[in-house]
Amino acid sequence: MKVHRPTQAAGAAVVSAQKNEPGLGHFWTRQDGLRLVLVAEPDTENNSVDASLFCIDEFGTGLFKFQTATFDSPAEVAEVMAKGPFQWIRGDADQTRKNLAVGLRILDAIGKEAPEGVAEFKEYLGPGARLSLPPSIYLCPVCDAALPPEIVNAIREAAQNGADSYMACQRCTSRRQLGAKRLNYVMPAHHRLKSAFRESDTFTLTPNGWDILERAIPLDSLEEAVGLLLTQDVMKGMLYTIERFIADATIPNPQLNDSHIVAALEHLKHALEQNQELKAVDPFEVNFVLEALDEGMALVKQIFREEVETEPDPMLLLNAVEMVLASVRRRSARQPNKREYIQFICNYV
Repeated sequence: MKVHRPTQAAGAAVVSAQKNEPGLGHFWTRQDGLRLVLVAEPDTENNSVDASLFCIDEFGTGLFKFQTATFDSPAEVAEVMAKGPFQWIRGDADQTRKNLAVGLRILDAIGKEAPEGVAEFKEYLGPGARLSLPPSIYLCPVCDAALPPEIVNAIREAAQNGADSYMACQRCTSRRQLGAKRLNYVMPAHHRLKSAFRESDTFTLTPNGWDILERAIPLDSLEEAVGLLLTQDVMKGMLYTIERFIADATIPNPQLNDSHIVAALEHLKHALEQNQELKAVDPFEVNFVLEALDEGMALVKQIFREEVETEPDPMLLLNAVEMVLASVRRRSARQPNKREYIQFICNYV
């Protein structure tokens, strides 16, 4: 690995530039059980930027990927970052040390070697400030609480054999009642993202396979939940159905964002207003959400025919769609996060 060390004369200017310039400095993110770290340092001698990328699996195998690349400019690094599905947080050398220590601690626990180049990069970072690491090598994938030793040992044994093992704390496991399915949502995205990064041999934040769209969970248990809510409160049942099918479509797919939900809901609203069948639309991401919404509407109609022996009131369906659409727009306008509404619904549907 090529490690660039800025000259002493240029040091102050480099630090100042990194504080504000996109594509330069220390960045990190956590998403779907993956912790990614990107470090981009200027190479003043060659008028380029040296970048390093760490990929850490928090659910099992720890630090599993380390790659470096040289870019022509900070703008090129920023462009690569923008293409990925991640919300990057600007950090510093101490935060990078902490992230690296989290991944290495898991590797040490399962008896695996760090990827080539990690030791040299760790030496380049230096000792820094004293690190404060999470209390357990594995945290609950739902609430981030430290897991008890028996669960940690079970995950570690699975990781030693190269297998992913998803286990939540007792509190979150006991709360998995009607609709509380968030634990299931994180798994497809984690497995897909990890596999895509692990199999890629190039420096990229969008490896082949990361953007495969898939639904979160089978719909077997959904009919009972929707039927129960519809018999208790029709509007509440309709709102739950729409949000649940949106969640199933979007939460496991980090490339989908709130704008795709808004577009799909607008198509559904138009079809209900015109009393028309839904048609396929572009782009594919919007159509993927629209197909999920269409299934939700079909399930509501099916339950009405079986339980009430009538068709649901079209105005009630339209009102429910408008209420969800307003909620998406309100949350998206309030927060810069492109998946603000998706993160909101994943906590309770």
